[in-house]
Amino acid sequence: MTVRTIGSAQGLRDPYGVWERLREVDADGGVLVRPDGHVAWRARTADSADELPKVLAEVLHAPAGPAA
Repeated sequence: MTVRTIGSAQGLRDPYGVWERLREVDADGGVLVRPDGHVAWRARTADSADELPKVLAEVLHAPAGPAA
């Protein structure tokens, strides 16, 4: 799995907000992209991050475990 950070000091830069606009997420949001390029999940803000374990379980066809 590859994690890319856009806009952080360690990540890629998006000075014009193009990535944010095209991906329909705010600066603190996230996008889960399958290896085939299909967007499996999108969260406009970090408020939706607690959904990620459930979404990953669905994408991987595995039972969701308790949140840590």
